[in-house]
Amino acid sequence: MLIGAQTCHGTLAEPGLCWWQNQQVAIGWKGHVYLPGRRAGEETIAAVGAALASTSLASVATELCGVFGLFVHDRRADTWQAAVDNAAMYKLFYDDQRLSTSFLELLHARQARGYDVSAERIVQFLGHGAIYGPFTLVDAVRKLRADEIFELSADGAIRLHAKRLPDPGAHADVAVNRHFAELAHSLTERSLSVDVTGGFDTRLIACLLRQYGARFETAISGREGSEDVIIARRVAEALDAPFHVSPHDVSHLEE
Repeated sequence: MLIGAQTCHGTLAEPGLCWWQNQQVAIGWKGHVYLPGRRAGEETIAAVGAALASTSLASVATELCGVFGLFVHDRRADTWQAAVDNAAMYKLFYDDQRLSTSFLELLHARQARGYDVSAERIVQFLGHGAIYGPFTLVDAVRKLRADEIFELSADGAIRLHAKRLPDPGAHADVAVNRHFAELAHSLTERSLSVDVTGGFDTRLIACLLRQYGARFETAISGREGSEDVIIARRVAEALDAPFHVSPHDVSHLEE
């Protein structure tokens, strides 16, 4: 999905993209987005839309939780703004003209202007399996950071505004429980599947979600009879949750 200076929100559509609008703004979102104490999706986005009448997106976005991309079209100013979640798990890409949910789609749009592949980023990827920070394999294309708000005005000018991030170390013991309580509430009336393995982290996540009232199925990818699957099944039984195993099939591996 490409967003340029003259893009109308009514022309934008791709799987998972939802819209909410009022007279001032049209807000699109992808992923799981919620405000503490509110359910994810439309209930949260309506609260964001109301808040934007008196405050900036940078202020509102700080409070948003989940993993998501957010797209705001100001009807009166004819400007676009975008943000990602506070951990930048959701990826948005931009150059000096556009924003996109797809790195490859943005490169395709740049074909006439050309682009330079960064040898430094290739070496970083080969050495570490990732490209860190806001950089990509192409010098002219960057990832939107968690602490940034992207703005594209009607005249094509791009600006990046600072977004304050929550302090992850503040009252961490209380914050973990509060986070799962709010996450469970945001998932009300949603279908949820939780991965469980033999590891401690997935068991802890499943138990915290259940402690705060979330209902879910559990699943694991593995081989029946393996230690991980046995432990995961016991966890599911203890939580009284449906359990599903997705078996590994390597019969056609060589092919």
